Amino acid sequence: MVPVAGVRAWIQHSGAATPHSKLLNHLPLDSPDELDRKWYAHFYHMQKAIQGKDEAATLAILKQQPAEGVPPLPFQPDVALLYAVITEPSLAKQYLRYLTVVATADSYKNCVGWLQKLIDQKFVKLLVSCRSQLLWLVRELVHLNAPGVDKVIVCLMRYLTGGDPSRTTVWLASSIIRILIEHEAWLLACSSLIPFVFHTFARISLDHNAAVHAALLKQEVELCSTLWNRRQSDVAQLGREIVRVLNDAKDVRVSLFSWAVGRHVYCLELGNLTCCIYLDDDEQIPGMNTLWKQLRNVRDANPDAEKDASVFSVAQLMAIPTPPKYLAYRLNPKMEEYLIFMMVRTS
Repeated sequence: MVPVAGVRAWIQHSGAATPHSKLLNHLPLDSPDELDRKWYAHFYHMQKAIQGKDEAATLAILKQQPAEGVPPLPFQPDVALLYAVITEPSLAKQYLRYLTVVATADSYKNCVGWLQKLIDQKFVKLLVSCRSQLLWLVRELVHLNAPGVDKVIVCLMRYLTGGDPSRTTVWLASSIIRILIEHEAWLLACSSLIPFVFHTFARISLDHNAAVHAALLKQEVELCSTLWNRRQSDVAQLGREIVRVLNDAKDVRVSLFSWAVGRHVYCLELGNLTCCIYLDDDEQIPGMNTLWKQLRNVRDANPDAEKDASVFSVAQLMAIPTPPKYLAYRLNPKMEEYLIFMMVRTS
């Protein structure tokens, strides 16, 4: 239950025609957002409770557990701190310290749950600065090896839909892949996340064949190659979907031609469209078709012959049905909302 005083403070903070928010974009005549209002109320009451307190006293308040004879806190510390980290960049590191202390009490269960809710319901409405802070927070949680942060990354990757090379999508892809590359050891140890990562970046690489996306395409190919070569058994959880994705991605080909002054020209070919990029020797981009050829070159072993169980052929992958969770994951939250509405509310 959010205290009435906090809601009243948010309304005063909001203004009349267009609700003012430190978290979400609002259009004229938009009604106040319930999640935004509640989160701000938690933040407001936390600020009142810790104002003027030193760090030790602040942590004592935030860590307070319900007990008989002790009045409960008028706010939820984890919600208030998440709001603070995302909307107060200048104090984000301080609030993150508080958040890690509070979240360890339940192994980040509530923290991860609130982040998933925020991303699923409000990511597209977040202010640009708040999106950046959210990705910063996710990076820090990965660095801390926080339990469940892989689920948060899966929520974010649902917004990387195929056929959408818009600025926001490219920024999100670049931000996520940077986090994964920086924390490669963490990723390779996270078997449940690997199929989602491979599926996402192998699929959206088709949209990044323009010259301006050359650096991102290179990172996507290198990440997919690393996962395929080092964690093929985890990637194979995708089953026959791997064959479809790689068969599509192989059409983004990189042809190498020598150039007189020691540079190279790369021609990215997608159907009848060819885009040439000039790069230095140390910026060569391998083609996604390399992975496809690598898969095609695997031959099914004879029943009596020894075979590496971590290497899969096309026939083996085609015999593995793709689990529904990977197919459902391709729907972004808005598409899922529309489908549920049509199935539940219409006859």
